Amino acid sequence: MKKRLIFGLCIAVTIIGFVGCSSKSKNNDMAPAIKVNGEKITIREYDREMDRTKKIMEAAGYNIKDNAAMLSQIKNQVIDQLTTKRIELQAAKDEKVFIDEENVRKKTREIQALYGSTENFTGMLESQDMTLDEFTQNIRYQMSKDALFRLVTKDLKVNDTDIENFYNQSPQEASKLKIRMILVSTKNRSDAVAKDEAQGIIRELASGSSFEQIARTKSDDAATRENGGLMMNPARKGDLYVTSGQIGGEAELASFNLKAGEFTRVPLLSPQGYMILKVEEIKKLSLSEAKAVLAGRLLQTKKTNVYNEYIRKARDKAKIEIFVDKE
Repeated sequence: MKKRLIFGLCIAVTIIGFVGCSSKSKNNDMAPAIKVNGEKITIREYDREMDRTKKIMEAAGYNIKDNAAMLSQIKNQVIDQLTTKRIELQAAKDEKVFIDEENVRKKTREIQALYGSTENFTGMLESQDMTLDEFTQNIRYQMSKDALFRLVTKDLKVNDTDIENFYNQSPQEASKLKIRMILVSTKNRSDAVAKDEAQGIIRELASGSSFEQIARTKSDDAATRENGGLMMNPARKGDLYVTSGQIGGEAELASFNLKAGEFTRVPLLSPQGYMILKVEEIKKLSLSEAKAVLAGRLLQTKKTNVYNEYIRKARDKAKIEIFVDKE
């Protein structure tokens, strides 16, 4: 589960490179690193994504440079992920759900607005070592992928038997968590400064400082600060427990992979800033509770499996040429 979380983080900004393949020594940025059905993924794209992820892995405490086994594993995964991403975009075009330029620009403007100012948004791009064009292309990919996902899975359903089987087989999903949060906002500070402050707080926590006390004194989230960072259930006022599907995104993936008493070891980026989460307590849901909570979650899992199978078949049919060596 921890491996999946580590690599899930890497995939969000995509993949790390391998020294021997870098275009920096060959000065050949536009040469193909990979071709998928005749479409090329350039050496420049390959190197840029790899360099960014290498920085993320190192910031998380991994010694990439001196770990040949990890380099080899990540390099192989980078090729697979970039290939799959291109196959998804091609499938979106074939199914006529590829997102056009106007809608991509609109979504980009909406995301920019969430950061409050151009300076904050630019700071986020700089902290991720990403250009605006690269950010926009990522938006196009995610929107096109989401549209393809909806098309492929639109007729799927779940029943009570499905939910009961899932409940018995997936105890982590059939739980509710009491979570504390510390937010370092990017509203009044740059992205880089906020991230640095969040990393400093994580170091304090790792040395034994009280999460609750730091939340009271340093968190920028007014709704949880006075309660030592305790999050409330967004669907039920006064309920201190959250269930699967209520947090969403990177924060949910991280929190539902923690044990009671553990906290996230890397800052989690959100539109409001950087979050640090701690799981205070884990409780098992009753089956009746689970039926209300897990139906949507189980349906999403079922959809994900069907979508992955759809992409696997498309990949099996694709002509894939690799011009950088796999390990």
